Amino acid sequence: MAEEVVDEVSRLFRLTSRPSGTRELRLEDGIIDTSSEPVLDERAPLTRSEILRAVREEMAVTIEDVLARRSRVLFLHKNAALACVDQVMEILASELSLSSEELNRQRVEFEQVAAQYGLD
Repeated sequence: MAEEVVDEVSRLFRLTSRPSGTRELRLEDGIIDTSSEPVLDERAPLTRSEILRAVREEMAVTIEDVLARRSRVLFLHKNAALACVDQVMEILASELSLSSEELNRQRVEFEQVAAQYGLD
């Protein structure tokens, strides 16, 4: 489908075509083997490796980034997300050299966001 769109745009704007270098590229599957790693909370399938990946590769910089945007744990199980906050803070401190003041500010902010979510 994307190829058809590019062909049509090229035709409409009279762009010259050239061979694509992406046809043979292998895409990353994005799957992390965490089968032997314990989850941080039994209510949410989130591991330390997944948090590290979110920070290192997906540019997560806050507790909310990790537990809401990258892993979606907050949306699936609010209390599980709250139970994981300390471990996320530890990783953020280690990986990003965040101060304890910044991490505590993020904790308060995350708890306020989590409070907006329904029953859990």
